[in-house]
Amino acid sequence: MVRLLFLALILLTWYLAAMYHLVSLLALAAAELLLLFCMFAVSRYLKRRIRPRFAGQVLAAGKRRKIACPFVVENTGRLPAGKLRMRFRSACWDGRSEKSSFLYTDAGSGEEEAPEFYINAPWCGMLTISIDSVRVYDYLSLFPAKVPAFGSIKVAVLPEERALDIRFAGDFNARAGFEEEQRPVFGSGSGEIRDLREYTAGDPYRLIHWNQTARTDVLWVKEQEPEQEPSVPMYLDLRSEKQRSVQELDAFFEVLSALAEGLLRRGLSVRVRWEDRNGAPAEALVRDGEERRGMLMRLYESGPFSVRKKAFGGEGTPAGDGRGLCLNLDLSVFWNGNELRRFSAQNWAEELERTTLVL
Repeated sequence: MVRLLFLALILLTWYLAAMYHLVSLLALAAAELLLLFCMFAVSRYLKRRIRPRFAGQVLAAGKRRKIACPFVVENTGRLPAGKLRMRFRSACWDGRSEKSSFLYTDAGSGEEEAPEFYINAPWCGMLTISIDSVRVYDYLSLFPAKVPAFGSIKVAVLPEERALDIRFAGDFNARAGFEEEQRPVFGSGSGEIRDLREYTAGDPYRLIHWNQTARTDVLWVKEQEPEQEPSVPMYLDLRSEKQRSVQELDAFFEVLSALAEGLLRRGLSVRVRWEDRNGAPAEALVRDGEERRGMLMRLYESGPFSVRKKAFGGEGTPAGDGRGLCLNLDLSVFWNGNELRRFSAQNWAEELERTTLVL
């Protein structure tokens, strides 16, 4: 549209110059025509000098928040760019994608700029954002030139921070299923010795290794493995006989996050185990909010979850060894093989608010 208006202006100037025989208008029309060719040359020059790319590879952000996706515009030429119109494509696990446009007008010469554009993510999971197309314009926005652009960035959209109300029965044992991994208390004198070192001032006498000291006439101190903190085992059953939608996976991650956060607020860590899409075992120890987010990002990277038949029982039967917590893609929560609660993919938020789990 701008180009058509500029061409119309040139024709009008030529017409008036010919009608009134004005040399000044004739010179103005020639200058306008020269400017048109110059802007065409500038757009082709900038096309070979502008290189947009993403700044980073993986980005973490909260759900239902504006996500700032940084990218770098590198200009290796001597001329500043007029403006860039960029189109981005964001793809979800289910194959759906959305396009968004971004107009950037400040790519200086011989430098890198790091602007940001924003997207909204309504679902938990991993988004892949790629540069769909880039067009650079001259200073009058007359001629667009397509710039080759490659690269993508992954955005891990994390659940909102909420905790499930968890209560404990009188016979609750946080170490159920992990007896073989317990370690004696540090300094108890009966733990597994990790290393020996020379005695330094302030070391407790009870840690002295008397046999080694007697052999060498030098005081040696035992360094023992610290006691493993109480942790609740949780198995994630990712088997499914159908392909799960983005909404169902979003509810799964929200329930999982609320379960882990509820246990953390009770002073317990969570040892989460699952099998990836290739059947390989995976494990994550969650002791705080940062490790909870890290565990979710590891799950995102192993998705989308493949369709696998429930080979270890019927519908709703928990997988794993049956000890501790189990959460499956049907949003059923089990404790030691007994189903405690089944959430729905549509009303999980309200159900989390009014549910109390007793372990």
